[in-house]
Formats: sequence, structure tokens, C-alpha cells
Amino acid sequence: MIQEYMPGRDLAFDSLWFRGELVTSYLRERLEYPLKHISLTGITGTPSVARIVVDDEASEVGIRAVKALSPRPHGFYSVDVKEDRDGKPRVTEVDGKWHTTAPLWGYAVSKAFGDLRYNIAYLYLELGLKGEAPFEVPRLNLYPEGLYLIRQLDAGVILKVGEEVFRVA
Repeated sequence: MIQEYMPGRDLAFDSLWFRGELVTSYLRERLEYPLKHISLTGITGTPSVARIVVDDEASEVGIRAVKALSPRPHGFYSVDVKEDRDGKPRVTEVDGKWHTTAPLWGYAVSKAFGDLRYNIAYLYLELGLKGEAPFEVPRLNLYPEGLYLIRQLDAGVILKVGEEVFRVA
């Protein structure tokens, strides 16, 4: 098998859909992986360090990938995106589920900012149980750019917001 090498950013797009409409989404860049020394690529599952990024082109690529799978998406969809040598976002995987850390991002950001609107798992449950969102959220970029989620095996979770650091789990 021959495959193009894509040296650019390793991005993850998470999106919540309800009856064919995008409710909200966010994009993050995976920066560091635990146990990277055991893999040729250095990628070993969920990241130990990731940051929120705002990139409308990459987010639109994620939206188009989800719509290619279903004309009426419903629920959570995750899209792995890697940038090619020209910096163009390319889809490498699409799943009908959230990335493993999506609930953790929601918990961490809502706890740090004291705002339940950031808790994407709560929003998901409210949509499922009540058929409507309990509050308004943006379609794109649910979380502000530059937040860092840092975690290590058996060492808890830290959310870094600018110079502030929150131990959230």
C-alpha cells in the first residue's frame, strides 16, 4: 500500500448534530501523545496535550465529511484531519461517535469558566431527552481558541487558559 505522507497539523473535529442540523462543534490540535516511543508514528490513541484551534477551512472539511456519510446526521460525529504538505486539511477518518476526550473537554471548560453551555455531554443528553437545546451555542468553535487540555496516565487533568491553570480532575 502506498499512502501520501502528511506532515501538517494533526486535527480532531467533534460535532453534535440534531435531526440533520449542526448544533455545535469544535476543533482541536493534538500536540503530544502518551507512550509515543512505542509507535513508529508517535501517535498512540488519545493525546496527552491538545489545544483548541479556530480554523474555518478545517471545520468545513469536517462538516462536509459528516454530510458525505449521512444527508441527515443525528448524534455525535468525529472527524480526524491531517494537513498535507501544503497545509490543506485532509480527512483521514470519520466516526459516528465523539472522540474519547470530548466529554472531558466539556467538563473541564464548563468547570473552569463556570458555564454549563460548554458541557457538550450535558447538551447531548438534553437534546436526546427533551428534543431541544437548553441554551444557545455557536455552530462552530464552541470553545475559545488557545485552551490547552493536559493529561498524563494516572496524573489527573489540567486545563490551561492563557496563564491560568485549572486542575479539573
